[in-house]
Amino acid sequence: MATKVSLNSAHLVVSMSLQCYVVSTKNWNTPIIFDLKEGTVSFILQAERHFLLVDVSSIDLYSYEGPFISSPKFPGMRTDILNAQTVSLSNDTIAIRDKADEKSKYIFIIFPVKYEIC
Repeated sequence: MATKVSLNSAHLVVSMSLQCYVVSTKNWNTPIIFDLKEGTVSFILQAERHFLLVDVSSIDLYSYEGPFISSPKFPGMRTDILNAQTVSLSNDTIAIRDKADEKSKYIFIIFPVKYEIC
């Protein structure tokens, strides 16, 4: 079991073998818990509004409230060679430098997600 931990942007994100815990530093008592698609998270990147979990087969973007937002892909993507030096996350963009072809850079725009309470 490989546990990954990241503390940034007023949130603690902990990935365990089967679940991810997201805790706001303003309220340590109520974590958001959700199941992971894959069990092995390689690394976690955080921005002010959301965070990325990179595992053996995908890059998954989540909001701090827990909902899955997106899973960006590009041709020939190999997540096993991605790391924190080749992936960057901001509030509106994901940037990835392809390790297989150093000249290739992929930019993904993150569209705002609105949640409605019914």
